[in-house]
Amino acid sequence: EFDEVLFVAVLKRLVAAAPELQNNPPSQIPREDVASDVLMEVLRPFTQEHGGPLKLNRVTFVPGRGNLFIEYPAAASTDRVVTIAGSHLDVVPADPAQWTCDPFQLTCTAEASSGKHILRGRGVTDCLGHCALLCVLFVQLAKVKPALPFSMLAVLTSDEEIGNANAGIDPLMVNGHLDRLKNGPVFWLDCADMMPNIGCGGMATWELVATGKQFHSGMPNRGINALELAWEAVSFLQKRFYVQFPRLKEKEELYKFECQSSMKPTTCTVPGNNAINQIPDKCVVQGDLRMVPFYDVKEVVASINSWVKELNDTNFAALESRGPSKYSGGKVAIRWIADLVQGMVCDLDADSYTVLCAATELVLGRPAVPYSDTGALPALADLKKVGMDVQMMGYGVEEAYHANDEYGRLEDFHQGFDILRAVITMLAERKH
Repeated sequence: EFDEVLFVAVLKRLVAAAPELQNNPPSQIPREDVASDVLMEVLRPFTQEHGGPLKLNRVTFVPGRGNLFIEYPAAASTDRVVTIAGSHLDVVPADPAQWTCDPFQLTCTAEASSGKHILRGRGVTDCLGHCALLCVLFVQLAKVKPALPFSMLAVLTSDEEIGNANAGIDPLMVNGHLDRLKNGPVFWLDCADMMPNIGCGGMATWELVATGKQFHSGMPNRGINALELAWEAVSFLQKRFYVQFPRLKEKEELYKFECQSSMKPTTCTVPGNNAINQIPDKCVVQGDLRMVPFYDVKEVVASINSWVKELNDTNFAALESRGPSKYSGGKVAIRWIADLVQGMVCDLDADSYTVLCAATELVLGRPAVPYSDTGALPALADLKKVGMDVQMMGYGVEEAYHANDEYGRLEDFHQGFDILRAVITMLAERKH
């Protein structure tokens, strides 16, 4: 049974550790071992070294930023393994000034509309709540000791939010630590809203730097306004993007994507101490691509690079200018900030998908309604490419992802536990 008291206690400690788990380099470099230390302390009494069945293994590539493997062995020797992966030990930053409560202290209040218990704190939905849930699941496995025909494995990773520190899922794959996951289904526990997630997006983050010529704003014809140049360049790239990479209606509807591919700016800065009466000579715009998985992200990036080159080669002839503004003599450069992420869709004919839907319906008492979105889940496409059967789900609240006042519902995590238990039971009862 779901140990509600243990779940809340573990999650409370993880949220309290979240200041050291914030991932926003270079100013905030997480130490995910702080979180895995909490989980290992709870699980250690149930390990084989203490007479229990569990095996713990922390795999580290960057000091202080380990990945935690938790294993409940099969009743008899076998290569078969059922894996729950994707839950990660880092979180996005939280600014206490923008929260209505302390983001690093778990709070529990009643939701007026439903009476459910709202758990609020950084990481409750993404993804410390799932880490706590897996801790409770493996404690229960260790206590009940079911005789399973496969091993149960949980893989909790570091550096999911940024993914460029060579600390998490990528080096685990490269160094062979995930090879055994091919011997059974992989359930990726980093989604939300209870239902199976059957598709995720590709992602690329970009930085565009426009360089102009600083001058007195009373004589704009003698300067090159880098801010205007950046705006127009981004607009040009977006128009090209939506023409070349339009919505793929049939495929997107089949996998229930709620949103098409997108390219958009998300931050804009004018470096230096530019005065209000100066034409700025530099502007930096950052943003991202979110692609449905039917497009190859590498090909999209190559196309955008070629469009930027075209702008420079033609001296911005295609860009609209206003009044005395001009862009001739300026420059636009784009760079890609982090590793590219390719999207993927799940195998809807797989036995694991059938089981996940059946378990979801059994626990919730209503039909499973799968969905897809263009949120990115690193490495999933790579896992599928090497032959792994990956399904996705999660039990936080999607609207709370990366948000101020992030929250999840205690009852949802309880039902998530019951779904995971039903998945394990159904897979164990199937003949192979």
